[in-house]
Amino acid sequence: MKTNETTAVKQAVIRLMKCFAYEENLQFIAEKSKEEIEAFLLNQCG
Repeated sequence: MKTNETTAVKQAVIRLMKCFAYEENLQFIAEKSKEEIEAFLLNQCG
């Protein structure tokens, strides 16, 4: 990441990385539609 990224952007990236650390989340994402993935990311990782 760039050093001049806002704190909000950095925090969002950290939340996504933590979410992707779980195998079950990656499996879920691999099997779902774009809309389901977007909803999942907003609800579980956002």
